[in-house]
Amino acid sequence: MSENDKNEKGFKVVDRRFSNLDESAIGDASPETEQKPEYVAQLERDLADRERRLQEIAATHESSVTDFESARDRIRRETLKDVERSRRSLLVDFLDIIDNLDRAIEATKHTGDLNTLLDGVNMVRDMFLGKLEALGIQRVDALGHHFDPSIHKAVTTVPADDPSLDGQIVGVIQEGYLMGEDIIRPASVAVARSDS
Repeated sequence: MSENDKNEKGFKVVDRRFSNLDESAIGDASPETEQKPEYVAQLERDLADRERRLQEIAATHESSVTDFESARDRIRRETLKDVERSRRSLLVDFLDIIDNLDRAIEATKHTGDLNTLLDGVNMVRDMFLGKLEALGIQRVDALGHHFDPSIHKAVTTVPADDPSLDGQIVGVIQEGYLMGEDIIRPASVAVARSDS
């Protein structure tokens, strides 16, 4: 039976889908004003919430990076200031040594005694070594010790008649220095070599 046959028998079809709506709104229905299913609306709310949280996290991260860079720059500036203060303090100690050398030279000019100059230079040398020790720098004790390539540099060899002297340091050409356990400069030495 076709729809036309039903209508002829007294059935009337009334479309009530828009019966509760104002007739002026029927032509204006658009996808934005249509009501979405609840799960779609929930997904959109979740998406908006996550985008908001992501923006907050991004802002926090950017703030943290800025704070880190500021702290790094501040620490770098403070470290440079500390290094500069240490350099100045060290230079003041060296200026005292130069002053004492000047005094020794001036005293020798007035007295004409070379022993006075020698005594003054020895005194200044001892003062300088004391300042180095205060900084943790000490001389390498080389003369009479067995050659050690980690703290000595062999510059020359000297023939040794006694085989027991083989490898022993018999002369120091240039003193070596240690800072703690680290070598600042190896001692340049003459090492005995036995031919036998």
